[in-house]
Amino acid sequence: MSEIQHPTRAGWQPGDAAIVSPPKRVGGADAREDEGFKYTDWSFSTRPTAA
Repeated sequence: MSEIQHPTRAGWQPGDAAIVSPPKRVGGADAREDEGFKYTDWSFSTRPTAA
């Protein structure tokens, strides 16, 4: 069994995006967009994971 180090949604498969905790400040959200994070709104984002 592999160890998952991040929260995932139901039905998550290796290679799917992981859920990321919300940033503490708006500037943090802006910085994350430049790092490949995808935002649904300011408080919910995901990031790519290794397969």
